Amino acid sequence: MSWPNQNIDYENNNDFDDDNNGISSSPFNYGGDGRRELQRGPQQEQLITEDHERLTLGQRDHHNNKKRLAPLWVYFFLELMASLYFYTIVGIPSAFGVSPLLIGLSHGFARLVVMSAFSDNFAGYVDPFIVFISFMLGILPHTKNTTWFKKIRTILIYILAQTIGVILANLIIWAVVQTFTSGLGAPSLAVGVNFTAGFVYELFGSFVLYSLYTFVIFMFILLQPKSIDYTTYETTSSEQSNRSFWFNKITFENLVIALIIGLAFTVLNGTGVFISGGAFNWYRHFWPSLFSGNLDITGLIYFFAPFTSLIITCVFIYITKYRGSGRKKK
Repeated sequence: MSWPNQNIDYENNNDFDDDNNGISSSPFNYGGDGRRELQRGPQQEQLITEDHERLTLGQRDHHNNKKRLAPLWVYFFLELMASLYFYTIVGIPSAFGVSPLLIGLSHGFARLVVMSAFSDNFAGYVDPFIVFISFMLGILPHTKNTTWFKKIRTILIYILAQTIGVILANLIIWAVVQTFTSGLGAPSLAVGVNFTAGFVYELFGSFVLYSLYTFVIFMFILLQPKSIDYTTYETTSSEQSNRSFWFNKITFENLVIALIIGLAFTVLNGTGVFISGGAFNWYRHFWPSLFSGNLDITGLIYFFAPFTSLIITCVFIYITKYRGSGRKKK
């Protein structure tokens, strides 16, 4: 899988034309000493240093059109709200033991909402393992071109927001059902399904969901030259650079991504009720089971199955994105 080529000829590109200011199609003047000077206006010129001359047009355009990143606490708050909503919506139908179709639809609808509403604001992951996948894909804010301490801090802040969100969601579910005997909607193995069968289905479901998430991010975001450059968190168009960092509009790409993942959740969770319970997310089982006192050895299924899928997905991302494209991971 190749990446968009940004090695554009800077001198022969006309993107810097400005008829209003009378600037010629070439952005450079040549001084008497042979050094190139970049025109900034009719009466103002800025010397281009030797290091700056080596930058490509794409890099200069990025430098002039940066996407504004919000402070980390903003993403913490958004992720907390998304997690609270998601785990509440999927937990209540399961706690009441409604039909598998409604359980599947609740999962699909909840995922559709959080991805379409929050994904363009670097939130709505709701699953700790999705946070790691997003980090590998390079779309997690405040994790590029920085120290490993800050990268790990950002990941932990997202996971902390998800943890608080799922805890608050379980308190809401308990307030609604008024009992812990329902397990607060925690997925569990269906009658007659053994440990191995449950593990295999959770592994299959989580792998499908993680693979779909990776695929749609590649296709609709990372390989689109006009979208946000998630490698540097800068934009390549003036329309993107004018957007607010607090809450961005829902884009067509977000809706397509959300629909694909939402439909997959609906099918997998609807059928999973008859096998493993259809968690595909460690938090969906661990926290409700912990609150209701139903945590047992079968809980290992709901951790190690998605964890195995996470490892496979991250290895695929590494091979495809970094080694396959000839780019070195930063």
